[in-house]
Amino acid sequence: DMYEGPDGYFDCNERGFEELASAIAGTVIFAQSTQSLEEEQRLGPGVVIKIPPRHKVVAGVHLINFAPRATSTELRLGLEIVHPEEVETVVAPFRLTYGDLDLKPRADTYFSGECDFRGYAEQAFPGEPFDLQLYWVLPHYHNLGTYFSLETFGGSGDDEMIYELSGFNADANGRAYTPAVDLGDARGFRFTCGFRNPRMENVGWGI
Repeated sequence: DMYEGPDGYFDCNERGFEELASAIAGTVIFAQSTQSLEEEQRLGPGVVIKIPPRHKVVAGVHLINFAPRATSTELRLGLEIVHPEEVETVVAPFRLTYGDLDLKPRADTYFSGECDFRGYAEQAFPGEPFDLQLYWVLPHYHNLGTYFSLETFGGSGDDEMIYELSGFNADANGRAYTPAVDLGDARGFRFTCGFRNPRMENVGWGI
């Protein structure tokens, strides 16, 4: 019952579309690397994202035209349906965001954050075993971004580097993990984002 109206293209503001509200009410199916022309999210054999019954699929996109003239283009998105007999694991999404970005003028800046998934789980589900598996990672930043890394932290073992990407490109940078990354006795994830700001003013988070 969200975003009422006919199927097809619509302005997000006209129907009050909000990305976070949609994710909580339903789920997140897919996210694309910045400026990649084509990308496929294949999670591995038997690993699926389940769309709840009687839900609509909404794709929110923004486009930029670098040409000095107007242009017409198109977007195509497709889903591959998996038979229930082939399903072994249903996954759920999460997003780590550093919203308090403040890129200094003409400087390289790095920001890091940690998310203690084990601590949150122990508070929300006391007495339940903590079992977190990671099946897919997608870094997402725009052309001021120069670096991304994701690693585990805490636990008895050394922190494990899961993903590291230097520079900005228009490639499809999503990565599947088969087998999945097991957090083991780690606390959670640490992520780092690096940026180079050639401008004369500070730059914050956002498009």
